[in-house]
This record gives sequence, C-alpha cells and structure tokens, in this order.
Amino acid sequence: MAIFLLIIYTILLFIRPHEWVFFGLGETQYVRNTLLACTALFLIQRNKNLDLPQTRFMFLFTVTILLSLIFSGWLGSIVVYGQNFIQQSLLPFILITAFLDTRKKLNIILFILVIASGIMVLNGYYQSTDIDGLGLIGNLAYQSQDFLRIRYIGFFNDPNDLGMFFVMSIPIVFFFKNKSPVLLKPVFWGMVIAILYGIYLTNSRGTLLATVALCAYWFWTTYGTKKSMYVAVLFLPALLFVLSKFRTISTEEESAEGRLEAWYEGYEMLKSNPIFGVGYNQFLEYHFRTAHNSFVLAFAELGLLGIFAWSALLTSTMLILLKIAKKSYLPAGLQQEDPRYLAANEEAVIAKMFIYIFIAYFTSAFFLSRTYTPFFYFFLGLSTSSLARVRQIFPDVSRIFSYREIFRTSAFVAISGLVGIYIVVKLFL
Repeated sequence: MAIFLLIIYTILLFIRPHEWVFFGLGETQYVRNTLLACTALFLIQRNKNLDLPQTRFMFLFTVTILLSLIFSGWLGSIVVYGQNFIQQSLLPFILITAFLDTRKKLNIILFILVIASGIMVLNGYYQSTDIDGLGLIGNLAYQSQDFLRIRYIGFFNDPNDLGMFFVMSIPIVFFFKNKSPVLLKPVFWGMVIAILYGIYLTNSRGTLLATVALCAYWFWTTYGTKKSMYVAVLFLPALLFVLSKFRTISTEEESAEGRLEAWYEGYEMLKSNPIFGVGYNQFLEYHFRTAHNSFVLAFAELGLLGIFAWSALLTSTMLILLKIAKKSYLPAGLQQEDPRYLAANEEAVIAKMFIYIFIAYFTSAFFLSRTYTPFFYFFLGLSTSSLARVRQIFPDVSRIFSYREIFRTSAFVAISGLVGIYIVVKLFL
C-alpha cells in the first residue's frame, strides 16, 4: 500500500495531470493529501531509516531553516516558509528513504521520472511549434521579443528548473538502456535524443554546462585524465560557440557583473548575520536580484550553520554513493557467487547513476539559486534509499561511512566554497 501511494504521489508531483487545462481541475490538494496518506503509513511502518547520516543532516538542515526564520524577526514566516519546506522537501525525503526498500520499487519510481521527462519534452515541442507558445497540456512557453523558452507546470514553471530536471534525467535513461533487452535499446537512445532536444528548447546555459559536465565525467572515468585534457582542448572552441547561441541561465538577461554583485551582497548578508543568515527566502528582501548561485544563497540566508548543514547533506550523500559504487565496504573473502555480492553489484550501478545525477545538479546549481528546489530533495531521498538497502544486507555500517570523514570533508567543502567565491568576487568585481 505504501509503495502504491508513493507511486501516485510521484505521478502527481512530477507529471501533475490534475493541473492539465483540459481536465479542468486547476490547482488542487491532491499532491498534499497523497503526501499526508503516505505519512500516515510511514508512522506505522517498522523500519523508518531515520538514523542514516543523510537523514540526520536533512533534519539539521531543516532546523537551520527554522532557526534562520526565527532570528530574522518574522515569526509568522515559520508557518508559511517552514511549512512549505517541510511539506515539499523534508517529508518526501523521509518517505522515499523508508519506502524504497527494494530495487524493484526504486526502478518503478525512476521509470515514472523518465515518463515525466518524455511528457515534458512533448509538451515543450508543442510550445515551440505553436504560434502562441501553447503547450499540449495548455500552458504557455516563456516568450520574449526575440526568443522562446519551453517550460512545464508546478515547480517546473521556470525553464531553468525544467532544464535541470532534463539533464538529471539523462543518467536514469542510460540506467534503463544498459539493463534493457537489445530490441529496446533504440527506444532509450531515442529518449536521450528527445531530452537533449528538450534541453535545447529550455535555452539555458547552466543546463547545457551540466550536460557537458556529464559527458566530461563519463569520458574522464572511461579514458583517464590525459586523454580527457586533449579532448577538452579540442572541443573547447565548439563549446564556446554553442554557449554563445544560448540565452542566459535566467529568465531575464543578466550580466556577469550583476551576478558578481549579487554574490557580494550575499557576503554582506553573511557578515551582518554570520550564524543564522538573513532568513530562509529572504535574499530578495536585501537585494533586488537573486543570488544566481545555490551556495551563495545558502550561506546568505542560513549563515555558517546553514551552509555547513547543507554541505554535510551533500557531502555525506556523495561520499556514501562513491563507497557503494566502488563496493569498498564488502567484507574480505566474499564470493562472487554469493547473493549479497550480486546485490552489491546492482547497488553499485545505481550509485553510479546517482553520482551522475548530482554532478548535473551541482553544475547547474552553481549558476542558479536552487538551494531548496523540491525535486532535488526527492532525488536525495532516492539516493539515500541505496544506503538503507545496503545496510539491510551488510549491517556493519562502519564499512560504508564514517561521521569523522563526513564532518571533516563537509567542513572543507563549506570553507573552500566560501573562500573560493569570495576570491572570485574580489578579483572580478
């Protein structure tokens, strides 16, 4: 019953058929009510997986958001903004981690995401060919005097968010392509081409760079550093040419200087409120332009505590995925014929897929203010379920993660990010 409701929730959240114009339902509470039903089942579920590192850091990050709202002086915002984050990000993360206790269940959710991306591309195609920019589901594309950018509905209303989801979907399509029969492989190759076309129609440089990052990471892991450097030099002119044909990563043209000014203002916000920041969703109250960088947005709004919590959440996820992908946690002497070894192999493939997904997110998020975007935490929940499944087979979690390593690496990431962006601001502003 739990997985059935989670499937319904995923369909409503990503495909959002209840908001298609020709159904005439408009914005309803279907998503929220399905989430509440899932939560009710979660409360009676025995294994909740609340003790996983990513879950603990997710709770810490949520607490920093609430504290930032409290110390911003607007207590009423806790009800509005705090509730939104808990409902749209925290609860789905927890439910997904608990419910996806088998790979079969995970594959169902992943396949729904592939279907969703296909529907979004098809809708975008209709927008790009319609004289008024009207999509198949009845929504309009973003249009300016000289260009059009496709978009969807819900939290994909911004072309940049849609493009980010597209590029994060590519590794999932390859995941299914690699495990599918020969006759079905062309179908998934066609899906990859369709998504790339969708990325083109979003007209987002950040999304394009994320696609390039995926290709670069694949080439580097396949052929090594030396060949990757040669290829990078060879294809750099072509990349610069393609980038020049794309619009900026925002729905409005913004200069590089404008983004640097926003980063500078982010540091000013951090200096004025170093521990808790200026408050969740409060950046635009202090500057007329958004941060255009998810890291900057995090430390400006949530302070040092918040940027550490966010870094720890991301770092713990990547460190654990890397260990699962490399199977470095396996006990010595485990035979390859052992069912546990075979399960570890399958989880390693899944972990590699999520590594690609988060590389896509990190690249595009560097140019966008997407610290809190709900579908990112949906993906985090999916990846965290991998650790939960591995722990069922190999209970000795000390082989999979170390809190000392996570804290040390998270501190390094947070400090390096703060110093690195500060140097860029000082050099180029």
